[in-house]
Formats: sequence, C-alpha cells, structure tokens
Amino acid sequence: MNDNVIDYFTRKALELVSGLGKRTREQRRAALLDSIRSYRHISINWRLRTLLAVLTFALLTTWEVAVAAQTPGVYDLIKDFGADPSGATDSTAAVQSFFSAVGDGDVGLIPQGIYSITSTINVYGQAGARFSGLGPATSGQTIFRWDGADGGIVFALNGVETGYFKDFSITSGSGQIGVCMDTDEIFPIPHISSDNRYDDISCSGSTIAGFRFSHTNPANDDMHFLTDVSVQCNGGSGISVEGHESKFNLVRNGSFSNCDVGIAIVPFGSLHAWNPRFTNNKIDLHLADPFDTIALYHPISVGSQQLLRMDGESEAPWPVLIENGDFDVSNIPAGTNAIQNLGPGPLILKGNNFHSSSVGASSAFAILNVTFGSGGGLSSMGNVYPGGSPFQGNGHLVSIGDIFNGGVGQTSAPIVTGLILSARPAE
Repeated sequence: MNDNVIDYFTRKALELVSGLGKRTREQRRAALLDSIRSYRHISINWRLRTLLAVLTFALLTTWEVAVAAQTPGVYDLIKDFGADPSGATDSTAAVQSFFSAVGDGDVGLIPQGIYSITSTINVYGQAGARFSGLGPATSGQTIFRWDGADGGIVFALNGVETGYFKDFSITSGSGQIGVCMDTDEIFPIPHISSDNRYDDISCSGSTIAGFRFSHTNPANDDMHFLTDVSVQCNGGSGISVEGHESKFNLVRNGSFSNCDVGIAIVPFGSLHAWNPRFTNNKIDLHLADPFDTIALYHPISVGSQQLLRMDGESEAPWPVLIENGDFDVSNIPAGTNAIQNLGPGPLILKGNNFHSSSVGASSAFAILNVTFGSGGGLSSMGNVYPGGSPFQGNGHLVSIGDIFNGGVGQTSAPIVTGLILSARPAE
C-alpha cells in the first residue's frame, strides 16, 4: 500500500514541477507549500508524509538549478545559486556553479556584495559568455574575497574565448592572493583563451600577478583586451605576459601600483597601452629577451625605481615606443638606469617629460643604450630631461629637439646622430 502511495505522489510531484515553468519564483514557492500542506489530509503516517514533502522539495530544487534564470540565458549569482553577499559564509561552491552554468553566449549577473572564496574558480571552455558585476569595481561594491591558502589563483580561465568580465573586484581576505585572473595555466587546455575582455576589474593584494596570460603549450596568437583595470600589488606583476607569442594585448586606463613589475612581457608578447599609470613600482615595464611590438601612449609614472628595462638580445628587432608620458623620476636610486635598453630593436622616446624636484635625482638620471645588431639604438625626439645629457652606453643614438634642463633652466640639446662614444661622467 505504501509503495503505491509513494508512486502516486512521486508522479504528482513531477507534474507539479513540470507545470511551474511560466510562474514567478513566488508563485512556484507558493505552489510548493500548498502541495506540502495538502499531505496533511492524506491518511498516511507522519514518516511517509515527511518523506513526500522532502521529495517534492528536492525535485523543485533540482528543477530550479536546471532552469536557474527567469530570462533564458541570464543567471543571477544570489537568486539562482544562493551565494552569500555578506561574506559571512563560504560561497565557493555557489560561485563555481554559477561560472560553470553560464554557457556560450549567456549572461551572468553578480549583485553587489562580498563573496568569500576559498579555492580556485575554474572557467572552462566557454565562448561569448558575459559576467557582469552590478556595481562598479572602482567603488568596491561587488567583491570576490580570497579566503583560501596564500598564493592561490582566484579565477583560472582555460579555453575561454570572446568572454567579457566586467565590474567586480578581487581582494585578499584571510589568504593572500597569488594571481587574481589567470589563463591557460592549468592542464588540460582545450584550446587557447583569446579575445577576452576585462573591463573595470580591480585586483588588490596579489603576490604573483594581477592578470597572468600564460600559455606554455601549445604556442598561440592570442589577444586580450583590458580597460579600466587596477592592480594593487603586494609584489609580483600587475600584468604578466609569459611563455607564449601573444599577438596583441591592449590596455586602456590601467593602474599598477606597489608591484615588482607593473607590466612584464617575459619572454614573449606584444602590448599597446593607452594612459597606463604606474605608482611606486620597482620596475614599471620589463621586457625580456624576445618580444613583439610594444607601445605606451600617455603613460604616467610616480615613485617608481626604474621606468623601463629591456634585457639582452632578442630574436627579432621589434620597435618599442614610449610617447607623451609624464615621469616623476625622484625615487630612482642613484646608480640605477631609469631606462635600460639592451634590445636589438629601436627604442623610440617621443614627447615625454622626465622631471624631478630633487637636484640629486635630476643629475643622476640616466638612459643606458647598448646596441645588439644593426636594428637597435635609441631615437629621442622632443623629450624634456631633468639634468644634462642622460645618454650612456655604446648604442646608436638619434636625438632631435630634446631639452636638457642641466639644473640651470632649460637649454635645447644639439642634434646628435651616430654612436654614443663614451659614458656621461658621473655628477
């Protein structure tokens, strides 16, 4: 008798769930409660009545996960997956389910709040998915807080293409972040992550990198686009492009502070950045042996210890351009080259203002230029330098329209072409 009753009510529960698709969330819950209350009128024992109520609830819960969004293709982290926006409890499972459920072309909404995460969130094999916080990251209204082990990766993207990540912050909590957003570092890699966009994403407290684009196998020609991103390091790099030949990376209005390296291209990669701001870094831009075209437009640097470091001979003489920048060089230590150019391609400095309120820093400002091959050298055009001629080394040099302050007011520099024959004497 009981088996027949269970079969009957199981069918009824399934009929109830299947008929809820066009109802609002409140209507669905009301229907569930009405169904459970109706069991009180059935002549069965209380244990069986409880079992039936639990069965109906479980079926409804399973059904809601399967059709989480009221609007097809739109998912809500709190409403549909039960994440805790207060940060009081661990939301890792809910956040992982959310990022896994948002499929190709879908939209994931992240309400304002603080979400505690204790292990890496994996975003795997998606194309065209959009994840949007509902409060701008710059105001700290939508926050993923890392409470896992020190040095952990918060978000790991594998094989994600044309994705859009927008308007949220990632901060260290009880654990220190290693990497805020990583790509293709965890195997297996289904295909290369490329053409992803990061808009108004803030990373605070990273010790390895804020954004790491790393593809050691296979080689790739990927692209990444970052707009209004902010990385407040606790060491490490703001952006790290490493281990691959990256076709093109675009940064607009990025901010990088307290980093060992603001932007690192080690060893491969290309990057064009508009309005990057560097603050209190050990090195603002580091380019290792082989690299592709690099350009900084309207950069600002304050308090950093070295502006640019290019290491060693490269496989190809790609150009590097720094244009219309404003550089406060007051914190560059004596004996450190503000710019070290050991690359084989031309370094072009155009329309930049290098300045300092410190007489000692001004007189010690130096650019080391050493040429490897016929394509190397330095072209300096229309720059303002804080002291006398800063050029050192034996590299090819073209200086046109530069201004040397020399400590006694601005004086125009002569046009210089050819080799730098000797180092500038110490002052």
